[in-house]
Amino acid sequence: MPKVKLTTKTAVEVLAHPAEGQIVYWDTDLRGFGVLVGVRNKSFVMQRVVKGRSRRINLGRYGEISLHAARKEAERLAGVMRSGTDPVEETRKATADNMTLREAWTLYEAHLVAKERSQRTRDDYWKSLQRYCSDWFDRPLVEITTHARRMPGMSISVRRTASMPPMQRSLHFERSGGAPSASILSCRNRRLSM
Repeated sequence: MPKVKLTTKTAVEVLAHPAEGQIVYWDTDLRGFGVLVGVRNKSFVMQRVVKGRSRRINLGRYGEISLHAARKEAERLAGVMRSGTDPVEETRKATADNMTLREAWTLYEAHLVAKERSQRTRDDYWKSLQRYCSDWFDRPLVEITTHARRMPGMSISVRRTASMPPMQRSLHFERSGGAPSASILSCRNRRLSM
């Protein structure tokens, strides 16, 4: 990977866009800080190994965030990562810990609309949620899975299947006694999408 001294706005502007794909230009002064240059855009990134896993964090698109602000955030993240804290996991955990089932449904419904799913599909999902989970709408998702383990006749499991992209999980509701099961929600990265 090419190395460049990223200290001025001009240094970022002169980085050439590739014909296809992406190139990361790493800073010579701050280890792990770089500019990811794609065909159309440039973004600031910070990459380090935390707990044996390589983590790349997008700091923002060039033009929307200044070089100075991106460098300052990269220095902060470098300190956090050096102490052994994984900022990606912390963000995921904070989002999932605080999100209620109602908020998850709102996000997922917007996702369904964006994917141009039919109104009937959205209505069927909503009816399933009302039927199986109506008293859980205002509980945090983490609390729901703990609560369901103690409920007789109900099991909730978090699954990841081979067909799902990495970091996507589905929340699977199942009633014992032969009733059909329903995979209703899946959580991808920082947002809950269903």
